[in-house]
Amino acid sequence: MTASSLLSRRSALGVLGGSLIAGGARAETGAGGGADLGGVTLRVAYYKGGWRPLLEAAGEDKTPYRIEWKELNNGVLHIEALNGDALDIGSGSEIPAMFAARQNAKVRFIAVTHEDLNIQVTVAAKDAPIHSIADLKGKRVGYVRATTAHYFLAKQLEEAGLGFGDIEAINLTPSDGYSAFASGKLDAWAIYGYNGQLAIAKQGARLLKTGVGYLSGNFPIYANPKAVDDPQRHAAVSDLLLRIQRAYAFANKNFPI
Repeated sequence: MTASSLLSRRSALGVLGGSLIAGGARAETGAGGGADLGGVTLRVAYYKGGWRPLLEAAGEDKTPYRIEWKELNNGVLHIEALNGDALDIGSGSEIPAMFAARQNAKVRFIAVTHEDLNIQVTVAAKDAPIHSIADLKGKRVGYVRATTAHYFLAKQLEEAGLGFGDIEAINLTPSDGYSAFASGKLDAWAIYGYNGQLAIAKQGARLLKTGVGYLSGNFPIYANPKAVDDPQRHAAVSDLLLRIQRAYAFANKNFPI
């Protein structure tokens, strides 16, 4: 197996791999004991390369209710949309969850996925004179504010005797961050998920550190209380959790490390 094919495979694993522990939405009951969900629409946020393609790949996308998918690549955006009643289901790390709790946001935490922290990465541009976190001093470093990337970058800098004041920290969305990294406007990038793996695979980004040792690996699934309290949407949410659980099992079986 070549290095490039191994990287591509690990990238797919990073996006798809994981396990789901069903929580407060009572996923064990399935689709509400045979309830007719034909008139239900669930507004579900997902990350690029996440739940939507995962369900399709596992053959779990033919739901008895309609899903209105919204690509939101930042957990804070999921929380804000849920709190504003623009979303029924979202997900993210524990970092946005802490902000939600402090702000008394109208969000419930109904389940948790456990993800591979090797897809939470700090990378350097292939030609940048950067070989360690200490080398980030004075460099242009992208990150996503109030996310895992913000947290583990801060911790990594602290370990190297640096802080955000020692780098040119640039807050960017994941897609804008990828564009900036690909065009040479960033020297390094702290990022999670699909875009970080894409930077390694397509842009030759060099791995400096991962999120291992800095993060728990627990990523909550968030819900709109109105969706949980409504019997029809509750049943649809329960069914969706089971589908996600089966899809993760499919991915772990068919894409073993």
